[in-house]
Amino acid sequence: MPAVSTLDHGAESVLLAARAIAEARGEARITSHALLVALTEAAPPHVRNALARFGLGPDEARSWLDETIGPVVPTPFDNSAPLAARTAAILEV
Repeated sequence: MPAVSTLDHGAESVLLAARAIAEARGEARITSHALLVALTEAAPPHVRNALARFGLGPDEARSWLDETIGPVVPTPFDNSAPLAARTAAILEV
């Protein structure tokens, strides 16, 4: 995960929420799917409102995650590389 000291509060909240989602699903890393769900739950209000205008709120994002990705094989969270490659690329942009 990027150094927390370099993130603003909103980004830190989203990444912490994404990590909690990944851990709860038994995923070893924060995936882009978990990041999307976290954005609907923990992002600043203007981001959540923008997503909601497209019909994507927390319930819809979690349903989509469960339906699309399905259950995962539980693995311990990998603290040495907490971001999946696609998630790292998204955050860089």
